[in-house]
Amino acid sequence: MKYYFITVMEDVGRKFITCVKNKRTWGFYTCFGEADKVLHNNIIDLHEGCYDYAVIEEYEEGISGYTGKSWWFEFDDVLGCYTRTDKPMAVNGLGSFALG
Repeated sequence: MKYYFITVMEDVGRKFITCVKNKRTWGFYTCFGEADKVLHNNIIDLHEGCYDYAVIEEYEEGISGYTGKSWWFEFDDVLGCYTRTDKPMAVNGLGSFALG
């Protein structure tokens, strides 16, 4: 079974400086569509006025279950929700934000 964890982050760095500040994993779903819907609708204000980036990461059951699949989002202040974006360069090569 696959699990889709939602993690939000305050900052992911600028100009190739790896920096993840104040991250929070909100929870997980067993269906990608449900996790995606939560971000697109900003359910329960995941943004909290400071978490500008979000990632959905796919995990499988067990120890070190991260599959390497992730989908990135950036908060859109005008729309009031997260929209898809490319993985920020500052975190290329990094993963498993949800579980360490």
